[in-house]
Amino acid sequence: MDNSLNVSEPPGVPSRESAIDLVLIFAILVVLSLTAVLGIFLLSRPEGTAVSASALLLQPTENPVQSGLRGASAEPLVWEESGAIWTLQPKATYQIAGRVLGNKPYSDWESSTVPRDLALGWGEMSDPAVDEWISWRQSGRWYYYTWNSESPYNGRTIGNQSANVHIIPATENLDKALRDVGRDDLVYLEGRLVDIAMENGRLTQTVSTSLSRQDSGNGACEIMYVEQLIWNGKLYK
Repeated sequence: MDNSLNVSEPPGVPSRESAIDLVLIFAILVVLSLTAVLGIFLLSRPEGTAVSASALLLQPTENPVQSGLRGASAEPLVWEESGAIWTLQPKATYQIAGRVLGNKPYSDWESSTVPRDLALGWGEMSDPAVDEWISWRQSGRWYYYTWNSESPYNGRTIGNQSANVHIIPATENLDKALRDVGRDDLVYLEGRLVDIAMENGRLTQTVSTSLSRQDSGNGACEIMYVEQLIWNGKLYK
């Protein structure tokens, strides 16, 4: 005679084994989700190599350096995107080190090629202490500065030591890095100043870069094809 008792779970109640399986499945899903999030985060991070401060060709206290073009660096860059033909015509090589006064992304006809503008200050404007007297703002592909009555800096000094630069990253990695650049960061940019032409059927849009640090108003912004960035002790290409 078998005296053992058969004990069954109440109807509608999962067995202990089923509950353990559900916990394991949930844990696996959590791990997979965290792994996916970590993977996306790592893919979105720019890759940079460590450099020493001495690697900077310029210091933020120095003026930008503009030079003539030679050989292949003077040839236009041409590509087609969404039915439009884009042409970048290099006008000069350019190096600039400065303090970031603003990093403004845009969504307009230029933004697929020129996703953001950096307002940069060099010389005396590279010192954050000047912000006691000067305010900075970016809007509509322009930058604006105002200074109070007690400022030791006049409009000419401010304008000659700051600029709004239309940024064209040469690589996706540079694009990622430039997104993260923040206010008051010190950066070094190297590349070329370029004119832009976009042809889309009968529509043609053109924008010319400034080649002077002393101009102001319409057409005074530099358009820079950025090929190198040094930021926070790392070189990005």
